[in-house]
Amino acid sequence: MTTRDRVLTAPLLVCLLMVAAVVGCAVLTRHPTPPLGGAIEMLADGDLDHDERERMLQRTLELASEADTPRALWAGLLAAIALQDRERYAAFDARLDRRVPLAPEQLRFLDLGDPLLANVLAAGMAQAAGDSDRAALRWRQVAAQARMTGNSFAAELADR
Repeated sequence: MTTRDRVLTAPLLVCLLMVAAVVGCAVLTRHPTPPLGGAIEMLADGDLDHDERERMLQRTLELASEADTPRALWAGLLAAIALQDRERYAAFDARLDRRVPLAPEQLRFLDLGDPLLANVLAAGMAQAAGDSDRAALRWRQVAAQARMTGNSFAAELADR
């Protein structure tokens, strides 16, 4: 075989490897698999499109179900509300001690980038602090937002 007959030359091989690296990076960034804290931050960032957001909410549910910290349980509970997953919500609700409010630093990004979930979280924190007036106000806001967004599960929670 002569050098003229070679199909896979060194420059072609380098070019193919570069293309494979670019495609691999694109796939990794399109379908990231961050830990729970990273998933919470990605959701809160608001840059995910509909399918990416749903995939990240599902990841948050999965990771939170394996954790036992109050912040992780709240993240799972809120993701279940966003996905209208009543079963998973009930599982997180049973494990969560709602009498204990989270520290301010634990609340960072926990709204998952959703104003409705931010109000659910604020209502939960108000209830834990014993502020029933503020909790009632936040639940009324959840009810209004749930009607606008079509989240029937959040509307049910607000009516309780």
